[in-house]
Amino acid sequence: MCSPEANADRPDLPYFLTEAETRRHGVDIGDAMQTGILTVEDFRALLAACSACDDGRALRGAPGHDRRAAVSPDWCANRAVLEGLRGVV
Repeated sequence: MCSPEANADRPDLPYFLTEAETRRHGVDIGDAMQTGILTVEDFRALLAACSACDDGRALRGAPGHDRRAAVSPDWCANRAVLEGLRGVV
């Protein structure tokens, strides 16, 4: 399970949450922000959780990761947000 505090100072992780990764989960974070569903603070919290997650980094390198995900992984710190936005934006 990843926590936002773990490895939060790692600048080498990409901001994968902004485009391909969230679309893989059926979510468009940009639209969520433009429509007011998510705030800038929400977005920063999502990025912090993703940047702190070593599990996600390993998963992104796995074969087939570019395919559409049926559901976010159980261990994902952002699962509730991603699943809540799925199909909305």
